[in-house]
Amino acid sequence: DGTADLGGKLVVNFTDGYLPENGFDLLKSTSLTSQFDEIVVNAPQDFDGSIVYTDNGVEVRYQTVEDHNGQNSGQQENSNADSSQNTGNRQEQSAGDNAAGTAQNSGLQTENAGPYNAMGGVAAAMRDNGNINYLNPASYTALDTARLYFQFGVTGEYAHLSTYKENASYRVAQNTAFNIAFRLHKNMYMSLGFTEKSDIGYDLSYTNVIPGSSDSYFQQNIQGEGGLNDVYLGLGWRYKNLSIGLNTSLIFGKIEKRQTLTTMIEGSKIIKTSENNRIHDVLFTPGIQYTLNLSPKSILTLGSAFNFTQKLRSKTDYMAYSVNSSTNTTEMLNDLTLKRGYIKYPFRILSGFDFRYNRKWDIAGDYTFQKMSVYEEFGKNQ
Repeated sequence: DGTADLGGKLVVNFTDGYLPENGFDLLKSTSLTSQFDEIVVNAPQDFDGSIVYTDNGVEVRYQTVEDHNGQNSGQQENSNADSSQNTGNRQEQSAGDNAAGTAQNSGLQTENAGPYNAMGGVAAAMRDNGNINYLNPASYTALDTARLYFQFGVTGEYAHLSTYKENASYRVAQNTAFNIAFRLHKNMYMSLGFTEKSDIGYDLSYTNVIPGSSDSYFQQNIQGEGGLNDVYLGLGWRYKNLSIGLNTSLIFGKIEKRQTLTTMIEGSKIIKTSENNRIHDVLFTPGIQYTLNLSPKSILTLGSAFNFTQKLRSKTDYMAYSVNSSTNTTEMLNDLTLKRGYIKYPFRILSGFDFRYNRKWDIAGDYTFQKMSVYEEFGKNQ
């Protein structure tokens, strides 16, 4: 389907019934693989692993199987799917013979302030007297001195998900925000409101053959729901062309993750796990903006807002138990109640510019950096 000299596509097929071993070097030479424009590997039907590109070429790998505490349950084998929320969501699922479900939303919400959605979500340097830009508290000083502001916004989403056997679609309204702003005293302005910081919602089911068996199956169901909310009080102060501000936010919410593992064998046990995380703490967001009058018709604004690395107080309940499918009796496997700890919120900075000409043209750009490598849950780096 192509040659190494002329590019093209290399297609690799396995013979029927052949399953490659873990760590098998599919193509050892990177000098060979780099000659192709595209490489496609058609894995066997019962293959439960991944095709990865390494420094030495293409390699076949299988995923390791561990439960919540690193112990094998002894009942079934499965590729565990884990997700981390609050500062981001990460999911890894091993797709089986049949997969279905909906993932309504997960992770941090896109932080856009109302009308600035139409400009790609820029916010660092945006300031005007018609909108509350709560993402940079320095912008409050651009509001009218004799007006009380009310602002409400909601984001809608439609998505269609599909695998090679199943498909699903959903519609959802999310990321609700309600804001109030007004002048407090002379060059001092205030804003308060409520926004959604993150949201998660998914319900996924997988069916696959039990390793070592040809006609026995297991089903894995993964569910998650909840999110974090942000209630804030912000102040902005202006001195000539310089504006500074500070938002003080109360971050709170609950995130619940559930997992069920069922073998379709009479008399077998159903393994269920449930993890509830409750988070609450204070987060500070300082901001700054500086306006340059380039000409009577041209205005350039520079702005930045950031959060320091901060530990958010959290507590979690974890429970794992098994249910006998025949007798419906329950056996507790693990029960950790009210484990207290911290979730480390990474350093984040938002910087940008806004250029306006003749009150008709507006060009803006933002740069966002967040050090996700330091994100931790209860002392464990995620």
